[in-house]
Amino acid sequence: MKQLPLKTAQYRYLQEHFEHWLQTLGYAKTTVNSFPIHVREYLHHLENYQQVTQITEVKRYHSQDYIEYLYQRKNYRNCYSTGLSQYSINKNVVAINTFHKYLLEIRNLNLAPLSLRTRQGTSNIQILSVDEIKSLYEATYYESRENQQVLGQRDRAILSLLYGCGLRRKEAIMLDIQDVDFDKGELLIRNTKSKRERLVPMVDRTIKDIQTYLNEARPWFTKSHKQRVYRDRPKSTGSDKEALILNQRGQRLSSGYYCRFRLLLKRAGIQKKVSLHSCRHSIATHLLSAGMELESISEFLGHASLESTQIYTHIAHNYEQLDHLA
Repeated sequence: MKQLPLKTAQYRYLQEHFEHWLQTLGYAKTTVNSFPIHVREYLHHLENYQQVTQITEVKRYHSQDYIEYLYQRKNYRNCYSTGLSQYSINKNVVAINTFHKYLLEIRNLNLAPLSLRTRQGTSNIQILSVDEIKSLYEATYYESRENQQVLGQRDRAILSLLYGCGLRRKEAIMLDIQDVDFDKGELLIRNTKSKRERLVPMVDRTIKDIQTYLNEARPWFTKSHKQRVYRDRPKSTGSDKEALILNQRGQRLSSGYYCRFRLLLKRAGIQKKVSLHSCRHSIATHLLSAGMELESISEFLGHASLESTQIYTHIAHNYEQLDHLA
């Protein structure tokens, strides 16, 4: 898509300056790199298939025709695929809607956002029910080979970060002790996808789980123990000493997030194909089902735009229907 020619000078100018706009607003590097490519394909389609060579001439039906084109076009990255995945189509739509937002804010041109809601598939996003989340917490009390109490306390802190605070895996990994403010009940998230810091509120359960882990469990992870194969581990680096969640080597927990989560799923008897990110999907869906405004959920999750959060309206609707049937 990078090589698609744009004959219209205005389109080339808009695509270039849209990229600068994304950079100025601090969008993630992957977004800055990919969104202009999707916009280029959109503009190329307008001028070559719909003979629209002025951005002011774009109507709602032009944009909706572009969506139909996306459903029909081949996936050029995968020779075995007959078409684009729903995820790829969704990403294209979000990119175009962000471009329309740029046109409104910078060019004072109000174009209707693309709508994909009647055909949008969300089956690829798996969430955990409230009862399944409770089962995961209960699974932290299972017996373990080593110190059952401290491992359970750490597991509950991990679940509180991933589900209770809706953090991405990397955001949880990079949390330091100093980022936790118990007085204000907030987490300071520095390593965000958008490169912009945000504050995440903690509910009482989350505060209790993290306090218990810090006071009772974390000191155990900082020490060597004779019965462990880690007694000759290298000393922790400065960043590890500041890390909130530690592994059994006294270092910042990283891949252990996934390992512990899979273990809890097994203990809880949950056979869904879910990932760490499913905890984030789940809390967003549960909050929306409980009546929280979409804008508040978007801010809570740290989304760069509301479009990224809107998918949960459909997941929540399906979730409520299943919950009613149960």
